[in-house]
Amino acid sequence: MATNATYLSNANNIAGFMINNEVISTAYGNALYDGANADCSGDCHQFKGSAYRYLMLLFQQNTAKTQYSYVLKSSADAVWNLARNTNTTVFAVNWAGPTQTNVDELQDDSACMALSLYAEQLGGYPGSGIPANQYEAENATIHNISLEAIYTNFTGWGYLAGWNANGQSVDFHVSLPNPGGRTLTFRYAAGAGNASRAITINGVNAFTNLIFANTGSWNNYNVASVSYNFPAGTNTITMTYNSALGSANYLNLDNMNVSDLRFTGVTALPGGPVQLSWNAATGQTYHVQFINSLGSSLWSNLGGTITATSTTTIATDPASTNAQRFYRVIKP
Repeated sequence: MATNATYLSNANNIAGFMINNEVISTAYGNALYDGANADCSGDCHQFKGSAYRYLMLLFQQNTAKTQYSYVLKSSADAVWNLARNTNTTVFAVNWAGPTQTNVDELQDDSACMALSLYAEQLGGYPGSGIPANQYEAENATIHNISLEAIYTNFTGWGYLAGWNANGQSVDFHVSLPNPGGRTLTFRYAAGAGNASRAITINGVNAFTNLIFANTGSWNNYNVASVSYNFPAGTNTITMTYNSALGSANYLNLDNMNVSDLRFTGVTALPGGPVQLSWNAATGQTYHVQFINSLGSSLWSNLGGTITATSTTTIATDPASTNAQRFYRVIKP
């Protein structure tokens, strides 16, 4: 995104004209408009997609521009609810509708661009039923991997399939408000036997050969989890096929869930000990730490490193003479 003040000023002037003059009124608000279904010829069909992309870039540069946000959301609403043919999932030229049965690549490209950019910036479409911490693989940034919706029991609208070669990967972009430990849980199907992939986080080979156990069928799903300490801000989590690191076999990837690494249970036992439990990734190592005052920043390890042997891990603090104690669980 350009930071030159003159360029930005000119771009905002053009955007201001566009959202006031190149729009059509719909039940969802003003949507971008470049012509009706019958009278938009040549490459006219694709103008809205490019306009939506640059308007989104301007909104990302200055999120105080609520007038941009309104048009971006109204356009996405109109595309999905008014321009989409529900039988064939193709999109009309006019985002205000009516739907069309015969379409070309340009108008579908524009509609899909708007929906994809809206989801990337603002999350899943409202009412999709997808939790905020669940990232659908089919909505991620995909490199040389096929999309499918053949086998049942997947979430979202599809899954990644047909990847078992070098050069194939998928990037999840996750924005985190605070630094700290998180657990990544991948939902998958491995119908051809055990599979494995490398997990890179912000360019670092964090897990070189994560195993995805055989699910016995492509209709059956299981999960594989890892835990990692993340910085605040946008993080890129990449799952890739890398034969040099041991990647093997076919894998269908459905989604990735991101959860905070924190205690799920704290129990005071008879005699004074405290039992702590948390959701963990089997085979991963953790440290439980404590302080005796919130005013302190000097955390002490409670015992040594703990290796999780199941998805729930427990640590016990022996009886202490302290009136209070505060705990956290981290990745070493």
